[in-house]
Amino acid sequence: MMAVSSIHCLALAALVIVGIVIFGDHVSAQDNCDIASPGQLQYCLDYTSKYVSKDQKPSEACCDVMKKTDILCVCKTIPEIKEQQLSMENVINVARFCQVPVPPPGNKCGSYIIQPPLAP
Repeated sequence: MMAVSSIHCLALAALVIVGIVIFGDHVSAQDNCDIASPGQLQYCLDYTSKYVSKDQKPSEACCDVMKKTDILCVCKTIPEIKEQQLSMENVINVARFCQVPVPPPGNKCGSYIIQPPLAP
């Protein structure tokens, strides 16, 4: 029982650290882009991290966060260090799923060159 509790605490601590590393300086690093608060961004980490499948459908909570975020601005100003944790392809796929405007195919989101959406 104690081991499970310790694992949960470690997982929570890791999630908090990842959130701080990825989104902690969002105002200065992203040129004042409209972005959801760092606490809310945790809802999208399971869908935008480099370490998850790009085929996962985001939760409603994640879509609510994405709709409050200026993805066009984030794409232009995302620091390279944050791209080491985020998959910009996943960010674009999540934004599209949530019906949030993204730059057109051929443009960049960070260092990722945006591809046309896949046919359903």
